Amino acid sequence: MKFLWSIGFSIWIVAAGLWVREQIKIRKNKSRLTSNSWLFLAIMWLGLIVMRIGN
Repeated sequence: MKFLWSIGFSIWIVAAGLWVREQIKIRKNKSRLTSNSWLFLAIMWLGLIVMRIGN
């Protein structure tokens, strides 16, 4: 099950990095939350759930 946990962790790290990058882009353009940031947040939650199952 440790294998599943590490997959979830990597999903979470990648999604978190993409989300932060998206936030920086939003700050520069002063726009609202884009659909991309919601997508990355959802992927982060998915990663957390997979980590929870694998633990």
